[in-house]
Amino acid sequence: MSGCQLCENAFAFLGGSIYINSGLLRAAFNDDEVAGVIAHEMAHVRNRDVLHSISGRLVTALLLAQIGESTALTNLLTQIASL
Repeated sequence: MSGCQLCENAFAFLGGSIYINSGLLRAAFNDDEVAGVIAHEMAHVRNRDVLHSISGRLVTALLLAQIGESTALTNLLTQIASL
């Protein structure tokens, strides 16, 4: 696969949903490549990578809020609310 990373991508979200952009399907040389991408995203779901990322960022944002920098916390809470 080659080209635009934004249009040839897949994402795993909280709750186990996996989204595959149509650009990735067009760029894949065969079904095995698509299956590999889906397996990769399934591993993210299984490992709860999204949840771990959010919890790590939350700790950092809370620590920054303690020293008076609330922008990071506000941004993170806005992102979580949009999930």
